Amino acid sequence: MKALSRNISLDHPVSLVFELVGNDVCSGHPGIDHMTTPEEFRNNILKDWAYLDTVLPKGSHMVVEGVADGRILYNYMHNLTHPIGGMTYSTFYDFLNCVGVSPCWGWMNSNETARNMTTERAMELN
Repeated sequence: MKALSRNISLDHPVSLVFELVGNDVCSGHPGIDHMTTPEEFRNNILKDWAYLDTVLPKGSHMVVEGVADGRILYNYMHNLTHPIGGMTYSTFYDFLNCVGVSPCWGWMNSNETARNMTTERAMELN
């Protein structure tokens, strides 16, 4: 976002897609205590939007997409063979969690309760 380079008074308006994906709920830490709280999320988003208001040309529009539901990927891929071969995505996710290197403990997890807790927080942020 900070790399955006526009001339606020000379450039034509832009259409900006503001996609949040899932970084506010994803990390390798088990549980939800490390996840962004709704209050922190709101404050951060408002700061981001205030910044964009100073760099986007007048008349620009922004489409904001909420935090994704990571359960969708798991539901479709958990039984498929991971590209490293020899194991399913579900098994690979559990391995990553076991050795503490998962980029998203909550959604990359065979434990449905963990995936649901992560989604619940994501929906609170949305």
